[in-house]
Amino acid sequence: MAGSLTKNPFTAFTRAAIVVVACALLPACDGGSGGGDSQSPPRISNFTFIPTVLYVGSVQPFSGSFDFTDSNGDLASATLEILSSTGTLLQSETIPIEDVSGLRSGSIEGLVEGDTSTAGTFTVRVYVTDRTGLDSNTLTASIRISEFPWVARSSMPLPRRDFATVALEGKIYVLGGGDTTFLGTPSPPTATVQVYDPATDSWTMANPMLQAATNHAAAVVDGRIYVAGGRTDVSPGVRTLQVYDPATGMWTRKADMPSERVDGAATGAGGIFLFFGGRDPAMASSTVFAYDPALDQWSSRASMPDVRYDLSAIGVNGKSYILGGYGSLSGPDGGYYRTMYEYDPGTNAWTQRADMFVPLADFAVALLGGKVYTAGGSNWARALDYLDVYDPATNTWVGKTALPQLLAWPRGEAVNGKMYVFDGDVTLEYTPANDIL
Repeated sequence: MAGSLTKNPFTAFTRAAIVVVACALLPACDGGSGGGDSQSPPRISNFTFIPTVLYVGSVQPFSGSFDFTDSNGDLASATLEILSSTGTLLQSETIPIEDVSGLRSGSIEGLVEGDTSTAGTFTVRVYVTDRTGLDSNTLTASIRISEFPWVARSSMPLPRRDFATVALEGKIYVLGGGDTTFLGTPSPPTATVQVYDPATDSWTMANPMLQAATNHAAAVVDGRIYVAGGRTDVSPGVRTLQVYDPATGMWTRKADMPSERVDGAATGAGGIFLFFGGRDPAMASSTVFAYDPALDQWSSRASMPDVRYDLSAIGVNGKSYILGGYGSLSGPDGGYYRTMYEYDPGTNAWTQRADMFVPLADFAVALLGGKVYTAGGSNWARALDYLDVYDPATNTWVGKTALPQLLAWPRGEAVNGKMYVFDGDVTLEYTPANDIL
């Protein structure tokens, strides 16, 4: 941690003013502790130093305070030290305390400017010394300076919207979607399949889908990618089911869905491909279709509790969660949903779970460490930057550090403990371990 000396007043809550001159958090500041006998040294307590966590590059002063008692009333100085995570002394600055002669107790507080250009966990150590050289006890506080959890990565070669994504064998497949380089409206459907490798931050091409589509849904079942429904350049909604085998690189056409669907969501569970809601394409639907690869057949399952499209779905511990989307205008959020439901394929039953903080549609969802992460999307606002996390074990939501930009139609996947969010020409990587919230 490096910077220049900055002098700031510390104000005492006592009968007289105490002025302490503090320095920035610096390596190799001169200064040190005093010595002397230990019969009646001063004492300090209740040391606080905030913030305790912040991001690299944050411009924010640190605020510190502590109480003191000194039976001799002869405090002379305070010493501030900064240590690295390994205990290496990075700074030791001794600061004179003025106008405290005769004071036997009080509180000292103030601001310290710190350079936050280096990530790590640092220890702040403080003690006071009297005029005879006696040191007080030492108190410590910890500061964590973290890398920002969101990092921009390589953009997909063909920017698209309304595509589908799946994660398979450490890579992320971006399937179809509307070509946003087209100047007209709507964006024309594509059959393009591009594969992102987080390990190398690079893109490759896979064989295109058999049918170009946007607003479709995809999921992985037993190592194969299933893509269902969507809109094509000649139809506002299709029944098509396309299956990709990464072992051969080949696509095959399977039995069509029972009816057209667009803007639905999908998961894989127990060797079955599940398709939730969407539109047919004119009317919002609550239907759930299940495809059995062994039989190449579709069947209907228990309907969702309400109609919705532009929703998201995620598989968790053999169950499927549906979140958000858009449905009836008579709803409390003007047609947008904040509700979430859990579907159990084994019992063919639905259970309501905790609502999201805000209603969302067309947002990214991913499973990280057994928790459900939602990012971006839209509602009355055309683009959002929210990042929220749901814990199925406690049925609770928490907010996390927002995306660095607003995204209206993102899709997300998790690979190796990180979340990747795609939208048009944007690729973002999120590292939960760096998030300080």
